[in-house]
Amino acid sequence: LSGETMLNHLRNEASAASAGVPQDIVPRVVAAANSLRTESCAVTIQRAFRRWKWKRTIRRMSEREQHRHHCADEILTTEIKYIEQLGVLVDLLMNPLVDRKKDDILTVAEVKTLFSDVAVIKAVNESLLTTLQQRVEHWSRMQKLGDIFIKMSAYLRVYTDYVKNYYSAQRLLSSFGEGHPFTKFYEQQIKKAPAAYLRFPPESLFITPVQRIPRYRLLLDDLHRHTDPDHPDYADLTEACKKIASIAEWVNENQRKSEKQGKVIEFQSMVVGIDEELVAASRSFIHEGEGMEIAGKKLRRRFMILFNDMLVVCDPKKTEGSLFSKKTQTKYQFYLKIRLDNAVLENVPDTDVYLNAFRIHYNSQVDHLLVCTQTSEEKAKWTKEISAAITLLAEQ
Repeated sequence: LSGETMLNHLRNEASAASAGVPQDIVPRVVAAANSLRTESCAVTIQRAFRRWKWKRTIRRMSEREQHRHHCADEILTTEIKYIEQLGVLVDLLMNPLVDRKKDDILTVAEVKTLFSDVAVIKAVNESLLTTLQQRVEHWSRMQKLGDIFIKMSAYLRVYTDYVKNYYSAQRLLSSFGEGHPFTKFYEQQIKKAPAAYLRFPPESLFITPVQRIPRYRLLLDDLHRHTDPDHPDYADLTEACKKIASIAEWVNENQRKSEKQGKVIEFQSMVVGIDEELVAASRSFIHEGEGMEIAGKKLRRRFMILFNDMLVVCDPKKTEGSLFSKKTQTKYQFYLKIRLDNAVLENVPDTDVYLNAFRIHYNSQVDHLLVCTQTSEEKAKWTKEISAAITLLAEQ
């Protein structure tokens, strides 16, 4: 709009707003339109709009900088707390056990299983904390953090062995009952820790290193999102986020592998009557669950365990225990094993007799196992995992 047309169009707030004038400067624009000449009105609009745009830019920059400072504070605060937790693990639990000349609480192997490389992790993170404190305590708008994590990313791989071993450590912890020497030792030692840890179960401490790198990833991503591309830290933060994300994926993958291998060990003691050792260096767990075997006119409940090279089929689970123990251990009676390297999976359409069925041919397709699952989703899961395992073995 220009000239008299602009002046008339901006004489009331409704028409000014419909013309796209920012809401917070509408009153001034209307006042200018009613009191000044057309040329002055246009100049006033331009100046007011520039001032509004500049103030908005400054406000957004300030908000982003405040958030950056908040992110930096959170990284530092959580790191201090994390080092404190590592200190409880190393100084109050691991070192006293290592220094003991007896193995009346834990054996040397059990100490290694529980604590792994936690002392090395603590040393690495204490160095990280020192650098973080120097930066955050002298914070400025142009302060950087990305370069710290780029340098530290090479050392953060010390977490791998701890994460690999975590599943075994968890199983060992869960096997300790109330009367176990370690349980009593833990209760005594935790009283020496800060008051906040008095009600901490040991599982809550041992999982902290596993959770820390994913937490770094979240914190750095948040800092990166609130850093402008022209900020001196932007390029380093971009690289740091990529490196930490890569390490987090690597750690998670090792954790999954550890869990799968740990499940093999677990099933070794649960499956009764099998004619071979389940534990093997190349064997990993994939899936487990119940189904109904269809053999002629008979239906039998089966518990199935799928490994990367074999399907183990068992009778329904039973629990064993004693009158003097609250603990029970699940046991499965071995029924059948199917080598997947010579197996063929067949989809079986639904019929009036059974639903959600699939068949596995084995022993050069002479024999077969026909199984129904409770839902179509369970069938899809089983067929997908079995098919993938068969394909992977064929490619090797």
